[in-house]
Amino acid sequence: MDLTVVEQKLAASPDGQLDELPDFTPGMGAQLIQKQRSLMIVESNNQLQDTFRELFKKNGYRVLVTSDLNRPAKTFTEYDRPADCVVFSTSELGPRALQAFNEFGDTAVTQNIPTILMLGAKQANYTEHAKTADHRAVLQSPIRMKEFKQLVEKVLAAEPASAAKQS
Repeated sequence: MDLTVVEQKLAASPDGQLDELPDFTPGMGAQLIQKQRSLMIVESNNQLQDTFRELFKKNGYRVLVTSDLNRPAKTFTEYDRPADCVVFSTSELGPRALQAFNEFGDTAVTQNIPTILMLGAKQANYTEHAKTADHRAVLQSPIRMKEFKQLVEKVLAAEPASAAKQS
């Protein structure tokens, strides 16, 4: 399933809404990763939130979704490891999501948390401004679920030991 299809359908819709979620490949949920991973996804578009939640849940992830760019930092400050990985989507939040991604990596409490910046098709230029590390990566649209899963596992495997002890 290519997430670009969802973005295109939303863009083509006169009211910016989807009447129904697109069909997902049958059996996607059967390919669960060994340990159920939890994702915190930052996305402001309600339809994309629902789509991400549905798609990632079907692929074995526990999903927390917020539209508030400050919520991940606040949640990680208040709770002990509420998610394994944080995903900032730039589809509608644009440069504000890039800034939040970078600030998340600069904050002492969250700097070692695996994080992914998910870029829209026309936002490749954000890559050069993203503060990345082995556990902080950028994923450019179009995004395939296989790629996404591999990247989640890669950033989790690269997580600094100090952050992993908190989980």
